[in-house]
Amino acid sequence: MKNAHPHIIGYEETLEGREFFAAISPLDGQTLPGHFCNATETEINHAAQKAAIAAPAYRNATPEQRAAFLNDIVRLLEERTAEIIRICDLETALPETRLQGEMGRTCNQLRMFATQITDKTFLEEIHEEALPDRVPPRPDLLRKYIGIGPVVVFGASNFPLAFSVAGGDTASALAAGCPVIVKGHPLHPYTSQLVGNCIRDAAQNTDMPDGVFSLLHGKSNRVGQQLLAHPAIKAGAFTGSQNGGRALLQMVNQRHTPIPFFAEMGSVNPIVIMRDSLEKNYEELASGILNSCTLGVGQFCTNPGLVIIEKSAVQEQFLKLLHEIVCELKPGPMLSAEIANNYMAMKRAIASRHIVKIIGKAQSEGKYAEGVPCVMACRASDLLQAPEIAEEVFGPSTMIVLAEDKNEILQVLSVIGGQLTTTLFCEKENLPQHQDLLDKMAEIAGRVLYNSYPTGVEVGLAMQHGGPWPASTDSRFTSVGAQAIFRFLRPVVWQNFE
Repeated sequence: MKNAHPHIIGYEETLEGREFFAAISPLDGQTLPGHFCNATETEINHAAQKAAIAAPAYRNATPEQRAAFLNDIVRLLEERTAEIIRICDLETALPETRLQGEMGRTCNQLRMFATQITDKTFLEEIHEEALPDRVPPRPDLLRKYIGIGPVVVFGASNFPLAFSVAGGDTASALAAGCPVIVKGHPLHPYTSQLVGNCIRDAAQNTDMPDGVFSLLHGKSNRVGQQLLAHPAIKAGAFTGSQNGGRALLQMVNQRHTPIPFFAEMGSVNPIVIMRDSLEKNYEELASGILNSCTLGVGQFCTNPGLVIIEKSAVQEQFLKLLHEIVCELKPGPMLSAEIANNYMAMKRAIASRHIVKIIGKAQSEGKYAEGVPCVMACRASDLLQAPEIAEEVFGPSTMIVLAEDKNEILQVLSVIGGQLTTTLFCEKENLPQHQDLLDKMAEIAGRVLYNSYPTGVEVGLAMQHGGPWPASTDSRFTSVGAQAIFRFLRPVVWQNFE
């Protein structure tokens, strides 16, 4: 087919299949230029085998060599930013300012890992010298980390740069010394191709082994499933929906040899507002909550989809103000018609329950794939009887939960499952009274915030982005920040080599 873009398999480009697809504009549903093809089983096997052959050489590359590779990816991304962002805007309808920021985050992640892997204190070796005269004698022990092996990374729909082909999963796996095969997201395949070219070119520029990076396209679920099932693959990383993450995890666990699978599957990120804070700041809280839950048309995994408020004298004023603000908001284009339709369907299903009330919603403009902001409400006592109404709705909406007291708040937190974030708003002088709330929040989430909003995740040494099931598949690890590298490292002890 003319204008068909090939898969990247190491230093090769291939196009063997006949199952073609194209990106669709989220603005008007028109087919965008360029065609892509579902990878064939032969191409999947070839990419996995190349990654397996490259793994020992890449694992044994020095930290400085791997850092040079990561830094050259940054150089090429920055050189080609204008074209990448132009195409990404067409495929995602995300504004240029958002994409500029996301490209900056992508490059900063790569630079961060390049810096950390060359810092001997970050991946510190542990050496215990031999004690031959001790009873019993102690051998010489040297504990080091090695890369786990080839990793499959699934690009995310909502972050086409920072959580996609050159995003945090790829950056941390490459930094760990693991070859990476990316399954590009079908909503932004041309963006994936342009970024994949940067990684392939950087690998060649820095003499990395052929097979250290591959990019396979696939609209069919078969491509990702066959990749994860391949015996050469040693780990997987996924950012997306609970349904997608659950299906892949189940498949991984059915392998003859199970492998680690790190899925970040989103959450409702509950915000708890105590009486003192609401009475003092309800106007600021109303605008802040709606700004956070509609950021990026609500397509953030840290979107505050649940706001639990303690009963207070200003409760009705707060709800009235939410109504006034949300009714003045404008819908925005979501990433695809399918995502927009799922958002509308879930919102309607929840709002149809007699225990749920619509506080307010924006006026639909009847545009293609639009996300209409909405605020709903329910009583905490009703949610405790029907916790399914607190499920994540991926889009610009939030549920206000009206609690009688702190005891009801604690009960709600106990039934909603694992979360990426939880947030507490209260006055500083009263914070010591809420240690029980903070303990519960830390029990169910990976990040606990105070008097701030969860959208926006800092990339650094201290960040934890992940939480108990179903927010992620392993709450001990983060998918954002320098500590993400430990997902793809395995400790090995070398005994009596000194």
